[in-house]
Amino acid sequence: MALIWQQPGETNDFPDLTADIMDEIRQLPPLYTRQTSRLKPRDSRRSMIAHFGVAACLAFFLFQFNVFEHVSSGITQATQIFSDSVDHIFKEGKR
Repeated sequence: MALIWQQPGETNDFPDLTADIMDEIRQLPPLYTRQTSRLKPRDSRRSMIAHFGVAACLAFFLFQFNVFEHVSSGITQATQIFSDSVDHIFKEGKR
């Protein structure tokens, strides 16, 4: 490797394997084939409604266990800080 780096212009007797390797790769079978969706439009609507129902139930249970309590208090504090700064700007007339 050091010889190749130090003398890049010289040709060497290493065979070029790139074309052979690329041919081998092209002959390999694909890892997967893309299939068309097996869902009918009616089924996709049902699955959409089912996903919405699961998300709504999950959100309801999270609200019941006060998971979002800290988020709401943080939003309240941020709103209070912003409103105080806006009041200060309007009272002082400065930016």
